[in-house]
Amino acid sequence: MFNEIELKGLGLIFLYYLILIFPSIILCFNKKYFKNRKEFNNIIIGNIIYTILLSMCFYLFYEKIFTVFNISQGIINYAIYSGKILFIASSLFPIKYLIPGYIFHNKSKKISIIFAIAKIIDTLICMIIGFYLFDQKGILFAVPFSDVIYYIAYMYCYLKIFS
Repeated sequence: MFNEIELKGLGLIFLYYLILIFPSIILCFNKKYFKNRKEFNNIIIGNIIYTILLSMCFYLFYEKIFTVFNISQGIINYAIYSGKILFIASSLFPIKYLIPGYIFHNKSKKISIIFAIAKIIDTLICMIIGFYLFDQKGILFAVPFSDVIYYIAYMYCYLKIFS
């Protein structure tokens, strides 16, 4: 399915992904940020600005970022190609982590766990369907597609149900 060059390119994208989500993950483990809703909203906005800036850096300077690693041009090209697809909805990554964290810490651990399991299952189903319809490109597009579905669900829960 994926050859060595594509796997190494996806590895580069995974490193960038970790840098992008690291602040959101750190905040999720600190319960004090979830007590006051106004402060939590400011944290979400700050994280969204951070991810927008890093995503812009990726889209504008992707070639320079990946040439820091001493690797072949084929790996860099695939990392750029797959990164542009996988990071379509990257500016909303904090929503994917912080709102479930808010639900977990303040409302219901059970609902948060159900969301996490449903998102994993939904992403896998989208990947399988995408692979059968569009090959590897379908797998890459499945991730942002399922993310957008859950951004809508998370925002609905946060704004309507848990306000």
